[in-house]
Amino acid sequence: MAASVSSPCFSSPAPRQQQILSQLKWDGEAPNLKVIIGGPELVEGRLLAASRVLLSNNMETVQRYDLSILESLSAEAPLGVANEVAAFCTIIALCVIALGHFPTKIMDDESLLKQGVSVSTELAIRFGCRRNP
Repeated sequence: MAASVSSPCFSSPAPRQQQILSQLKWDGEAPNLKVIIGGPELVEGRLLAASRVLLSNNMETVQRYDLSILESLSAEAPLGVANEVAAFCTIIALCVIALGHFPTKIMDDESLLKQGVSVSTELAIRFGCRRNP
């Protein structure tokens, strides 16, 4: 389950997908399930690659690419435009869910912005303000 949507691509990955998830440290003996959004990388490469791989319908195409390409935000839709749209919709949904765990009032958010905060905090606050007009 990802982004509160049950899907076989997330709940039952194919063996080759599972192998790639292990290489990305999402699966295996000591998985790293923490992810960073914002900062130097807008989206952590591991999350981007996992989304691209899990949402791909063509593992032959996935196997043509190095993990570094699949992890790269600068790569132009390596697995196709439809896959890229689906991957980013999933990542956006995950961000919305994460923000939902930190509910604040818009007045509180606006007050924080006036005080001056880090760039990543400002981005999160502005996103939250747009989500809850």
